[in-house]
Amino acid sequence: MYGLFVDAVILAGSPVASGEGVLILLQNHINVARETTKINTEMIGTFRSPDFGLFGYMDGTSQRLYHQSW
Repeated sequence: MYGLFVDAVILAGSPVASGEGVLILLQNHINVARETTKINTEMIGTFRSPDFGLFGYMDGTSQRLYHQSW
């Protein structure tokens, strides 16, 4: 759990995330909150952005964004 919090802090402080609004980081997948919906109410890893796709991926301390948020 501690690692997840550290990853979220690293993402929030990164220049890549600056100006992108609220981001969701789960299982190293980055999604923009306003584009994301929870597909299955009983499972944790079911946040998806069906209309826009995955916003990015976090690997250690580096982030890779696939597109710009709206």
